[in-house]
Amino acid sequence: MNKSNKPAHFKPPAKGKVKPAPVKKRQFIVYAMILFFSVSVVSSLVFLFTGLGNYLLDNHAFRQTQTALTTFYIVKDGFHLNYITPILGDPWTIPFEFPIYQMVVALLKMGTSLSLDVSGRIISIMFFCLSLFPLYMIMRRIMKSNTESLLAVCFVLLHPIYLFWSRTFMIESTALFFAITTLWLSIVFLETKRILPLVFAVSCAIIASLVKITTMASFTMIISVWALVCWLKEKGYRFGLKTTLYYGAFLLLVILLPVYLAREWVAYSDTLKSVNLYAAQTTMSTNLNSWNFGTLDQKFSLTTWNRILIHSAIYSIPFYAICIAMLILAFILKLKYRKEALISVFLYLLAPAIFTNLYYVHSYYTYANSIFLCAALEFLVISFIINKKNYLKVAGYGMAAGVMIFFFSQYLKEYYQLAKLNQDYVISVSKWIKENTGKDDVMIVYGNDWGSEYAYYSERKTIALRDVFKSVKDPMFQYIIRKHSKYNITTLVFDSYQGMYKKVFVNDLLNYFKFQPIIENEPFFLFHKPDQP
Repeated sequence: MNKSNKPAHFKPPAKGKVKPAPVKKRQFIVYAMILFFSVSVVSSLVFLFTGLGNYLLDNHAFRQTQTALTTFYIVKDGFHLNYITPILGDPWTIPFEFPIYQMVVALLKMGTSLSLDVSGRIISIMFFCLSLFPLYMIMRRIMKSNTESLLAVCFVLLHPIYLFWSRTFMIESTALFFAITTLWLSIVFLETKRILPLVFAVSCAIIASLVKITTMASFTMIISVWALVCWLKEKGYRFGLKTTLYYGAFLLLVILLPVYLAREWVAYSDTLKSVNLYAAQTTMSTNLNSWNFGTLDQKFSLTTWNRILIHSAIYSIPFYAICIAMLILAFILKLKYRKEALISVFLYLLAPAIFTNLYYVHSYYTYANSIFLCAALEFLVISFIINKKNYLKVAGYGMAAGVMIFFFSQYLKEYYQLAKLNQDYVISVSKWIKENTGKDDVMIVYGNDWGSEYAYYSERKTIALRDVFKSVKDPMFQYIIRKHSKYNITTLVFDSYQGMYKKVFVNDLLNYFKFQPIIENEPFFLFHKPDQP
């Protein structure tokens, strides 16, 4: 028996040769992620608040001022389901999204001394920042890591689309927040079977669908697939009635119910729009559906996809080539998150493949799907970083830094000067109207399609005439005149900047209403009735 109670093979360590405790392998990853995150947060905070007090005229002013105009009248008259956006004539109501964002902005405006423009920007930034938390929680559940999951947040924080559009008076960040929160809470419910996450998931899904169904579309797809995977894991390919009904009820509540309510809202809004035949031509969903989805030729057109990629604000052939090469290499080397990266790329392309024309025309639509590209880059980069081979680790860290630098440089190139510049091209005209016309007077705007810039900054109800009219004898124009016979139409704004006008019709309008020139500063013209103050 060994009296020392030590195994026979035990040997004490030689003096002077005691090895230090090994450094934790993951320690460098932790420090690197903290560094990346810190740089991203500081940089994004600076850029998100750039131009906070500027007019809403930097990019897609048409859509920003339309949202602001709705909010202005909510502040002025209170909330109504048939809220007004007075740009296409009486009865002035042309509701699109359910105005969740507008109501939150109105509450901030009424509760503070902030201007409406600043209030809208702050709420938009707030919802963007809130979106980062569910994104992080989703990545953490997939990757089982607190630190590695931060990288997707870093990419989003520095993505040019999010740096610019999150600071605009738009519904984009609100829709994204509720959509991605729906995804996170749905994942929690499917994994835990707890009721509370389901209740909140359904609530968020309904709000997201009512605010912007096109944003919710991609998240609806991934929720459905996630539920299917969970169902297969639980029962395999065997049919179980109870389990099938369970997952069916989940999809009914989180996907079908919100879609149904969104359709009901659209039907209700169409009913309101139909009262005004002129507004109905432009805004009813039945007239916009085919336009939203685009044509089959568009979906398979390289020109279309080239423009959609340009709208992403990270259009660079070398960047895409490197990303594709890294993705192919990840599959060749069978790296850990290669499949998740590929799925994220698919989700990134899914929304523009469905709503092709919307993504083709409007650059801000990529706000909804760019988060999937950031997730794909996260999966791809982390797959390299956690690999045992040092040269792959170095490539991963290099790619992480490269993506962040590239995003940063693209923002400076595409958006920074635009965010800084306080454009005021409609302000002088709008100010004159506000100071020299009655609050109940109506103005006509021609040449600016059905934009809301003049209506918002002059605070006057507006009849925006599109370039479909050839003369004042046009039946639709006569319909508009009859419909507004009880109103005092005092002013005409002619905006020739976009070239969306017919010169003959301009002269017809001047003769018809006996307008006289007040401001002639091409391309902006203001005319007023001489008998008005």
